[in-house]
Amino acid sequence: MSPPRNRRFRAPFRRAGIWLAAFFLLAALASSVACEGDGPPASGLAPTPTQAAPTAAPTETATPAPTPQRPEAEPFPADLQAEAERLLQRIGEVRNSSPKQSVDMFVLTREQARAYYSRPAGAQPSEGAAAGTDLKQEVYELLGMVPPRTQTGRDLKQQQVDNLIALITGFYEPDLNALYLLETLNGGLYGGLARSTIVHELTHALQYQYADIAAAERQRARSWDATTALLDVIEGDAVNTENLVLGYSTRSTYRQPVCFSIPAPQRQGTPFVVERELDTWYEDGLCFVQAASRQLPDGVAGIFERLPETTEQVLHPEKYLANEGAKPARPAPIAGALGPGWRELGGNTFGEFGLQNLLLTGLVSDRAGVQAAAAGWGGDAFVLYGNGASRLFHAETAWDSDDDAREFFAALSRSLARRGAALAPASEASFVAGLAGAEWRAWLRGDAVTLLVGDDAAALDAAAAALG
Repeated sequence: MSPPRNRRFRAPFRRAGIWLAAFFLLAALASSVACEGDGPPASGLAPTPTQAAPTAAPTETATPAPTPQRPEAEPFPADLQAEAERLLQRIGEVRNSSPKQSVDMFVLTREQARAYYSRPAGAQPSEGAAAGTDLKQEVYELLGMVPPRTQTGRDLKQQQVDNLIALITGFYEPDLNALYLLETLNGGLYGGLARSTIVHELTHALQYQYADIAAAERQRARSWDATTALLDVIEGDAVNTENLVLGYSTRSTYRQPVCFSIPAPQRQGTPFVVERELDTWYEDGLCFVQAASRQLPDGVAGIFERLPETTEQVLHPEKYLANEGAKPARPAPIAGALGPGWRELGGNTFGEFGLQNLLLTGLVSDRAGVQAAAAGWGGDAFVLYGNGASRLFHAETAWDSDDDAREFFAALSRSLARRGAALAPASEASFVAGLAGAEWRAWLRGDAVTLLVGDDAAALDAAAAALG
């Protein structure tokens, strides 16, 4: 069958641990497997990544989310149900993972899907943020990776849902063991787009039958980088399964992925970081699954037995195969040096993919240069501090070599200059830049780069003095 001729995708699976955190990239994770088209199988998930994010201020322990209420939807017609069950058996054959149980299947409207995705997700695994702190929103706004909420009238989650709902064709809800298919698809419920959506989402169902995805989410909840790597595998496997079962994927009707490269922005009005954090699962994830599975005796199942721990391993499969992990990078605690009222709000890890996105805020026209500058990533961690409305961001980044650190340092300076920052190099190894009400200070120290960003001059001075 020829591939469908439209550009709509299955929504990223909505498991309360993955897409919210990953879409948000990663932070608290969602509760359904909706997709643009992807998934994985196996058992024996990898342990928690060795590079844990810095410990944040005391946080409330998340309690398990209650079983979600079923979306309003109608059961599949009997003949479509029979065809989907046949496809489920075929998926099991190509993935060597026979279905362990049946899957409920429903049809719903786009409005019903939006309502389901917009509902509160309930308690999620802690991402290492103080109670009441939306860590990704705070950090992305401070670093200028997304416009302020006061400017757009929408927070990051709302932007992500809007980006998703425009593309969604279906999703899988693991807590309900149910597949949901949009009723208005090009070609109808029996066309090529519907078939690829069904294959994609049923792949997610098998992933949950064979692997403890929820445990992997919990293990990675404090690392945006590790969560992205997990999502890359889950979605990349599902897209790959579409290709194996049908000979095409819905994603390929949007654009053919160019493996491990940064494509030009596609969706006007959507922050590039929001666009990339969705697209990477289906493109870099697909390329990683294809490259790594060919080298493993158990194929895709082998990936799920030892999941990639970093986006560096996803973007460079040879590093995954060589089991090259992250270097330690741990910011020194400086809350006490900042003065009265300052406290930790949270901490996390960007990873190679996340630092690409930081550089892209000013260097979107030099995407190859951004890739090269981030490719020497060895490790990173950051902490966000707050005092009332004031914020201070402190990141430590480790690189594979002194030259790699210099390349990132130079690219960061260049990115800020392209954004219109008033840049004042203090030396060849440090600079100060003012941009949009925040001050940036960076130091190059051998194979490491230290970064401070804040809107309180006294706190920045105190932090710089404490760090030496």
